[in-house]
Amino acid sequence: MSVNGLISNSILKNSTPRILIADDDISVIYALEWVLEDISCKVISARNAEDAIKSAIEEHPDLAILDMRMPKNAKSAGLFNPFAGSDICKELRNNPSTKDIPVIMLTVMSESEGRPESLKAGANEYLTKPFNSEALLQAVNKYLKS
Repeated sequence: MSVNGLISNSILKNSTPRILIADDDISVIYALEWVLEDISCKVISARNAEDAIKSAIEEHPDLAILDMRMPKNAKSAGLFNPFAGSDICKELRNNPSTKDIPVIMLTVMSESEGRPESLKAGANEYLTKPFNSEALLQAVNKYLKS
């Protein structure tokens, strides 16, 4: 405990990992939350690129799971940028406070189409939808333990 009686951020960070999920499809967010119930974590969700970047800077999650295709911001809902997830990843990598957040890119795009772009943007992993829960949990645990 700190002098003011508040628990320090480092203690909170070590006790409950925070995972940012950025996907425009609420059913995917719910499915990911359901899978992540197997591990004790706090989920932070965003439904567009702009909100995801803002949440990452404010919340500094321990891991980010990003959809490759989603709107840039709330005003452009329904209008997709083919590489919004890559844009988020690039922003995270270029910001000193978020550059070390591990990123798992999760998308319906084929590996040949999406993997090169996501890895170029700085993603650590690339998984396709529909996702395999076991593979996702393996990837999540890999980065939360590092």
